[in-house]
Amino acid sequence: MLEVKNVSKTYKMPKHEVHALKDVSFTAGPTGMVAVLGPSGSGKTTLMNILGALDSDFQGDVVVNGRSLKQAKGRDLDTHRRDTVGFVFQNFALVPSLSGQQNVELALELSRYNGRSARARELLEQMGLKGHTGKKVNRLSGGQKQRVAIARALANDPAIILADEPTGSMDSATGRQVMELLKELSRDKLVIVITHSPRLAEDYADRVVTMRDGEIVSDTEKSSGTTAPDGSLAQHRPARMSLAGAARHALRSLWIKKGRTIATALGTSIGIIGIALAIALASGASASFEAQIREVFPINNITVTPYSDDGAMPGMGFEPWSYEDIQSALEMSDQFSGYHANPSRALFAMGAGLDRELVDEGSWDSYTLRSPDTSRPVETVADIIYMGRLPEEGNAFEVVLSLNSANALVEEGEDLASLLGVPLYVRHLLGSEEPGVQPDQVTVEYEIVGITSANTFGDTLFLISDANIQLLEQQLGIDRQDMEFVGLTVYADASVGDVPEFIDELNRGQSRFTYVSTLESTIEGVNATLGTIRNVLIGLSSISILVALLMIAIVIFISVLEKTQEIGIIRAVGGRRADIRNIFFAEAAGVGLLSGLTGTGIAWVLSKLINAIASASLGGGPMGADASFEIARLSLPAAAGLVTVCMALSVVSGYIPARKAAAMDPVAALRHK
Repeated sequence: MLEVKNVSKTYKMPKHEVHALKDVSFTAGPTGMVAVLGPSGSGKTTLMNILGALDSDFQGDVVVNGRSLKQAKGRDLDTHRRDTVGFVFQNFALVPSLSGQQNVELALELSRYNGRSARARELLEQMGLKGHTGKKVNRLSGGQKQRVAIARALANDPAIILADEPTGSMDSATGRQVMELLKELSRDKLVIVITHSPRLAEDYADRVVTMRDGEIVSDTEKSSGTTAPDGSLAQHRPARMSLAGAARHALRSLWIKKGRTIATALGTSIGIIGIALAIALASGASASFEAQIREVFPINNITVTPYSDDGAMPGMGFEPWSYEDIQSALEMSDQFSGYHANPSRALFAMGAGLDRELVDEGSWDSYTLRSPDTSRPVETVADIIYMGRLPEEGNAFEVVLSLNSANALVEEGEDLASLLGVPLYVRHLLGSEEPGVQPDQVTVEYEIVGITSANTFGDTLFLISDANIQLLEQQLGIDRQDMEFVGLTVYADASVGDVPEFIDELNRGQSRFTYVSTLESTIEGVNATLGTIRNVLIGLSSISILVALLMIAIVIFISVLEKTQEIGIIRAVGGRRADIRNIFFAEAAGVGLLSGLTGTGIAWVLSKLINAIASASLGGGPMGADASFEIARLSLPAAAGLVTVCMALSVVSGYIPARKAAAMDPVAALRHK
């Protein structure tokens, strides 16, 4: 039952008011065809919009099946449009990018109807469109389009059909076919036809309500319809499009505009590529450097520094240590196997070889061993002597070679044992304590007494712990008690099972020295530096991300303008404002997903290319990097995180366009061309 009670509608213009409806009242039964007749501007369409809950800004009331539209909230009005009324418009109001079946399914999707496809086909076949259900509506004739519109209006089995000039866009013969169809429907439903044709009203309507200037001037009833149930499928279930339905709608739109979608994704992926590469380079370089650092620094390598409250390694500003300080630090435990103290006078091994004349030349090419490490105490490899013996106690000029260093020195075809007892000449750079003074270079003769089974990262010469101190005493004539030291490294012996726990015990209960794992502190320092570089690169790339977000917002805004009538259609069949927002949020998320996948995919390919170049350049080189050297590594979690962030930011960028779309007046949207 439909009751229209004293309905008035006034449009306020800047300089005057237009009274579209003036105190309109009438009652209609549950079935039959009511023709609302009148010329253009008489208020017919305004009345239809109010009856269909497209326009809720009016005076008076409309009561449908005992429920007031005036007192209904927005969600209730959405449900009313979905379940109680079905619209048939003069211009069909079909989504041109969809097939006839998909247009009908759109209304069913809002009611979450199970078996939408079968229901849509059934309705279209009832409308005489068998064989045309899958065609795009822009390939259908005017009569066929209107039949699709009627099928959509019937999708949720509404109690009332509102038809606004249903024959206005077709020839008379097709128009009569449409009216015959509506007449047939009026046997079970209330069909209200808005028309300006007296002949159609006279031929088909059971009742004719004539309007002029917003008022009813006559109301003629030719016959009465029979009582029938209101036919509502689910009047108490709120209209709601599922998120999956919104996603399907959005993806369909993106596919239709696939050229623009791909171009937008490629443009917005530039920032993602930059960020992904920054993360990949920082991650890959960190892992590679960490692996190499672990080869350089044994786990039992411990750096000793003056005490600091936070346990961190201090900077270069602390006072130099005396030899007495070095001894005090060593006396903190009897589980040190060796140590290496760094005098303030720099002592650096430039190169070494078996031919003194070549070593004395002091050129890089003249050395067999280049920049050998002399800081590793021989006591740390006492249990892995492969050949020969350890240096005699206190002898600073006997040396044990790492296995890779020995292999570099031995002549082709000779046995490693041939190196034992042979002099090894090492070119040392001897720095000065005075700034600006050129360092001296001296060649020192050592005797090779042993070879370890250890292969080290780079060439390594193992000497007794105070070998460098003895060398300085010999070369400079300075007693160790008068020397100054700027660093100390100690080595835990094999009896120490848990080195981190051992370090904690050393630091516990004393406030003179700080013991830090050289390995871990070096890794932390490298990671901190790489993290800073990564953050700078991400910051620079973020500028392009902001531009990309603006681009996505513009694309979604254009999409809103293109789909204005479609927005009106969705609202007319019961869609909520939230459904409209979700559709455009899903569209923005789809662009973000494609951008993220494109950006991370390109970054992954570039990472592989960078690694290939790095392996070719560094593999087998002086750094000893192997063929699997990875300087860039983009992990799956990092890539997934980037894609997720890209989608989230895209949704944020689409917020304003989506909100604008949701706020559109459905009546104005339906009129949009």
